Amino acid sequence: MTEDISDNKTKIAFKGYYESLSRDERVEIRDSIISSCEMNFSTFYGKLQGNGFFRPLEIREIERICNQSFDWGV
Repeated sequence: MTEDISDNKTKIAFKGYYESLSRDERVEIRDSIISSCEMNFSTFYGKLQGNGFFRPLEIREIERICNQSFDWGV
């Protein structure tokens, strides 16, 4: 999918990363996260927009799916 840039000193936010992807990549990652984390579309997009937060297990799964670490603003 993408190369791992987790060794970089500066991490990007997941939202910025997600929005930088092509439409097909976004759909693939979104569907993987929704399936793996057992959440619905509205929950995913709500959390992505900041209406709620991703839980620690969801964060680990998202980083595994994307093969990189993100700045979660915590």
